Formats: sequence, C-alpha cells, structure tokens
Amino acid sequence: MPIVGSNIISEWHSLNPAPGVYDWSQIDEWLQSTTQRNLPAGLGITTYSGICCGGNMAPHWVYVQYPSAKLTCDAGWVIPKTWDPGYQAAYGAFIHALADRYDGDPRLAWVEMGVGTFGETHPTDPEFTDCACRG
Repeated sequence: MPIVGSNIISEWHSLNPAPGVYDWSQIDEWLQSTTQRNLPAGLGITTYSGICCGGNMAPHWVYVQYPSAKLTCDAGWVIPKTWDPGYQAAYGAFIHALADRYDGDPRLAWVEMGVGTFGETHPTDPEFTDCACRG
C-alpha cells in the first residue's frame, strides 16, 4: 500500500521574524490545503539546512540578541550554535508559541522540531565539523 499524506518543512526564520512575532500563514495555508485533500499532515521545522540548501535558518534577531549563539566558520559560513543558552531560550520560546498555536490540531498527525542539519541531530555539515568542535 502506498504512503499517503503531506509533509512540510518550514524554516524557523520565516515563521519567527522578530522576538515574539510569529507568522503562521505558511503553515495555516498548507494545513487548509491538506485538509481539503483529506490528507494526514506532518510538520517539520528546520534551523539549519546544510551547505547545499541555504544553510542557516535561524532568525537573524537571535544572533543580535545572543551573539554567542552562532558559529562563524570558513568564508563567513554561519552555523547555529544549538547548545548556546541564548539560542535555546529563543528556540524554546518559538517551540512554545508553535505548541500554543497547533497543540491538539486534528489536522496534524505529527510535528518534528529540527535540532540540527535538516532536522537531524548533528549540528553541521562534515566540512564544518572542526569549526563546530572549536565552538
């Protein structure tokens, strides 16, 4: 039997453009579309999409408020420092806001909170492992 459903991966910076400011329109429009097609829906959040695909997806304001929350590697490549307390506070506030908005929403089958590259549990691309280890 084929897998049936819909999945969206949203970038943190597009959903949380300023401290305490959230734009849920992308998710809401997508959920409406999946509901109209009677599909189960999975939502993912990414904070870093790797060197191939745009890289840093954390909001710029996080680094303004918490300069220690980013690693700057070769050629100015920015990687979120996910273990930084300021980063964790900002991401935690976002996660709580997302939960306040969508907890119990019957249109969502699951939610994936990205914690590293492409939502996985490693912080960066292999090319930047040394930089991440120094950070």
